[in-house]
Amino acid sequence: TPCYREQFSTDDFAIRPDNFALTVPSGENINLLTSAQEYSFPATAKQYGSATATNDYNITAANLVLSLTRTMYQPSNIIDDNLSGALSFSTTPFNILNGVANTLIKFDDVGKVNIQLRDTTWANVDSDDTSGDCNATGRYICGDINATFIPDHFTLSAVHLNNNSAQTFTYLSDDLNMSAHLDVNVSAKNLSNAVTQNFKSGSWENPVDVNMSVVSAASTPTIIKDDINETQNLGFSLGAIVIPWNETNATKKLMFNFNRDVNDSKNPFMINGSEMTLGAKSAYTDSGTTKIVTGSSVADQNATFIYGRTHAPRYRFTDNNGTALIYYEAFCNGIDSNSTTCNKALLPNGISSLSTDDPRWFINTLHTSVSGGAETVTQKSASLISATTTPTGNHKDSVSLTYDGSKGNPYKATMQNSASSWLIYNKYIPTSTKNEFEVEFEGSGSQWTGKHETNTTTIKSGADKTNRRTMW
Repeated sequence: TPCYREQFSTDDFAIRPDNFALTVPSGENINLLTSAQEYSFPATAKQYGSATATNDYNITAANLVLSLTRTMYQPSNIIDDNLSGALSFSTTPFNILNGVANTLIKFDDVGKVNIQLRDTTWANVDSDDTSGDCNATGRYICGDINATFIPDHFTLSAVHLNNNSAQTFTYLSDDLNMSAHLDVNVSAKNLSNAVTQNFKSGSWENPVDVNMSVVSAASTPTIIKDDINETQNLGFSLGAIVIPWNETNATKKLMFNFNRDVNDSKNPFMINGSEMTLGAKSAYTDSGTTKIVTGSSVADQNATFIYGRTHAPRYRFTDNNGTALIYYEAFCNGIDSNSTTCNKALLPNGISSLSTDDPRWFINTLHTSVSGGAETVTQKSASLISATTTPTGNHKDSVSLTYDGSKGNPYKATMQNSASSWLIYNKYIPTSTKNEFEVEFEGSGSQWTGKHETNTTTIKSGADKTNRRTMW
C-alpha cells in the first residue's frame, strides 16, 4: 500500500512594477538642458499594461538605492559611448511613494544621452530563477528618456591685446591688414565650471560668435573691426580652443583698428586692455525655443595707435643719379580734430623722437616691413626718371634714382610713392593714394659763376656742389 507523506514548500517572489516612465522636467525643453544642472525628472513606476502607478512601491532615499546608466549619441544618432559625461543623482534625497517620485538627475557634459533609471534590488528575491536585466522577463525595474545637454557658459581666459605683428605700435588704418589683434582661450563649461569635453569638432560643437567692443572716449575715431561670426564651427578640441594673435585662418581672426582719413592727421592714443571686452555666444534652438550660451572677459596689455606716413624731403643731385632717403614718420602736434593732445611719450621712439624737416612729424626708427612700406617710386606725369632700386620697407629706407638727361639740366620733377594705404597723407587731397616728393638734377661740369671788376673771368665753379636736400 503506498505511503504518502505530506511536505510543505515555499517559493518567495517579488511583486514588482513593470517599468519606470520618465517625463520631461517641468517647463524645460528636453533638448536644451544645461550641463551639470540638477533637473527633476518625474518618474512613475507603472503597473503591467497600465499607466497607473504601483501602490506600495515605496523607497526612502531612493537616490541611494536606484542606479543610472547612460548611452551617448553623436549628432547623427549613432551610439558612441566613448563620449564623455557622467549621470548622477542629486545629493538631496528623494523618495518614492506609491510608485511616484521626482528624481533629481544631472549630466555633466554636452550631447544627446539616453538616461536609464534602474531598480536592481527590489526583486533580488527572484535572483535564483530570473535574469538580472531590463528585458521583459528580467527582474530589474527600468525606464529611460532621451535628453540633450548644452553648455552653461563660456570662459574666456588669457585675453591679450596686441599691437600689429607684435610691434609696439599700430598705424591707424581703414585696411585691417594693419590692425591690433587679440588672442584668447575659449572654453565651453558646465554649471560646475568644468570643461564640457564633448563640445568638440566632429561632435557636439556648436557655432560660436566671438565679438569685441571698445569703451572709447569721444576723442577716439570710429572703430573698424573683424571678429568671429557664429555661422560656422571654429574647431574646438575637448571643449576648448586657442585663438592666437597671429591666427592665419581669416575667419577666426580677432582684429580691429580705427577710421583713418588721408587728409586728417591724428595724435597718438592708447587703448588699454581694460577698455576692451571680448564676448562669446552660441545659440541653440529647438522646437521654437532658443537658448543663448554666453561668456565674456576684458583684455590685458594695451595697443598704441599712431598716424603714419612715408616722407622724403626735397632732394638736389649734382649729376643725373642720386639716392633719396625715405622716412617712416608719425604725427604728433598740438590738439587734433578729435581733441586729442599730442603726447610724444606714445610715439614709437618716445620723447626722444626726432623730426626731419617738419616739427609735427617724427621719425619711426622701429618701423620694419611687417608694418607696410614705401613700395614703389615713379615719376609723376613723365618717365624720364627711373627707380633703380626698390624701397625695403625698413627704416632707414631709400630709393636710387636715375634721370635720362633728355631734358637737360637742371631738371626738376615730382616723384610719387605708392605706399601702404595707412602711410598715405595729403592734407589737400583726401582721395590721394600716393605720397609725393620733389627732386632736382643739376647736372655735372663747370659753370660761369663769378665776375671780376676788370671784366676778366674765371671758369672755376663758384662753389663745389654736393647732393643735398632742401628743408621745407
